[in-house]
Amino acid sequence: MPHAQAFLGKIVRGPHEAERGGDPNSVIAHKSKTMESLRKVGTCGEHSFCDLYAPIACYTCRMFQPWLEADHRSVLDGLLDTRDERLREGSDPKWTKVNDRTIAAVKEVIAICDQTLAAEAA
Repeated sequence: MPHAQAFLGKIVRGPHEAERGGDPNSVIAHKSKTMESLRKVGTCGEHSFCDLYAPIACYTCRMFQPWLEADHRSVLDGLLDTRDERLREGSDPKWTKVNDRTIAAVKEVIAICDQTLAAEAA
């Protein structure tokens, strides 16, 4: 089932354009099973405490500011790998779909970033 406009945030070039970009505590990073280190993917614009699971919950949050040239594909790959792993293990299909809205949001971010970078290169 498609998730219309799953991404609600605002894409920025980097922390210098982000609300709270100067606050190191606002940086959102990702580490997948195959990565050896964290990769920064965006900035949180929330000024109060947030107890959501970053970066997964961030992509569907209106306060998230993904960076234009960040590695959003690694986030998507991690989500897809987890879903595929659950399917192979025979998990309840409802559990395998738990992150489908986030997957749609990450795909939106990737598409917007790709379009923006392609337009700038033209």
